[in-house]
Amino acid sequence: MNKEITIESLQTQVEDLLKQAEAQGKGGSNTRERKMRWDAGNVNPLIRATELPLDQYGLDHKKLGVQIFDARNARLPSRAENWYELRTMTTGGAATGAELVDVEHFPSLWNDVRLATQVAQLFENVSMDSLTKDLSSLGKGTFLKPATEGAAVTAVDLATSKVTLHAYTLKVTTELSDELDEDSVLALLPALRQQLVLDGAACIDDCLINADATTGTTNINYNGASIATTSRYLLGFDGLLHLPLIDNTGMKSAQTTLASTSFTALLALMGKYGIDPRKVAFVLDMWTYLKAIQLTDVQTYDKMGANATLLSGQLAAIYGIPIVVSEQMAKADSSGLIDGVTPANNDAGRIIAVNRDMWKVGLRRAVTVRAQRDETAGKTAVTATFRLAFVCFGTRASATHTALAYHITV
Repeated sequence: MNKEITIESLQTQVEDLLKQAEAQGKGGSNTRERKMRWDAGNVNPLIRATELPLDQYGLDHKKLGVQIFDARNARLPSRAENWYELRTMTTGGAATGAELVDVEHFPSLWNDVRLATQVAQLFENVSMDSLTKDLSSLGKGTFLKPATEGAAVTAVDLATSKVTLHAYTLKVTTELSDELDEDSVLALLPALRQQLVLDGAACIDDCLINADATTGTTNINYNGASIATTSRYLLGFDGLLHLPLIDNTGMKSAQTTLASTSFTALLALMGKYGIDPRKVAFVLDMWTYLKAIQLTDVQTYDKMGANATLLSGQLAAIYGIPIVVSEQMAKADSSGLIDGVTPANNDAGRIIAVNRDMWKVGLRRAVTVRAQRDETAGKTAVTATFRLAFVCFGTRASATHTALAYHITV
């Protein structure tokens, strides 16, 4: 049964539960203190218009709400569980010290995070049952002509190789004060979940594109300046951009003026890895994309028909290869690196061409949420965390499955 819950129906249920609690003596003197304050005019219209399916999305709210509720009110009887479905936090919790409450994994929350990504969706997701996981591959076999009919050919050993996924932790914490709890409306918990999805998706794409484990002043994201030791770019693996910028510089091409040939130039660098459009994708920053939709080859009806960018306002593919636009790709300087000393030098666009089969994304820990109460400070901290891995096949110094166009005038 896919029962939809609206803000109006929840308000009615809250009022009914309050009346029941008062009648049964559950609320006591704290009933009025625990009552949610409703003011539909102050609810974000995007949140107010959202209907929550109780059998999936709403249940995740309930799970998270249960743990936060328990952290704030440890002595609340378990039979009051219905409160968790209908509210986000309590006010004036009865706990006297800090507690750490583990929350079970939310598969649907992770699915939502991954679906909200633009880049992570391009690659196969590998489940990991340990910190590291080896992925093996076989080399090509060579077919030989038998000397005579029915004769055997010389047996050959297929070359084998492997790469290792290594999971690293990503984490975000937000703190909710008692005052925020007291003044909040029911939509706080869905809003918190939605924000975790958006932030998680942005962080994943950012790392897959820009990750660089190099410390000091040569990191591709802060070239010439020191990078903070807590930066997510230092996660532990190197991302897509690192390969053509650092590992195999022969896989980058300066394309000052963007043209349709800028895309084919990357495919030429990739050789056999750029032939099959079903296995390749282009990743563009938003400024380069805006230039791309103005290319004369795709802009007008006489050349593209109903798919002309002047009519559709979008460019989904070029040469049959899908285009992905990522907000996590920043402008760079004329070398393709991000100048950390003089930001004004970062005025050029970039395009990544990647063979999707040659990279794998690993997940060691699905999204986990924890709530921790700090009674002294009067706040509750909510932390979301997961463990991510990313690796490509082949030796990076000679890999030709990932290419970069840079120095694009935007």
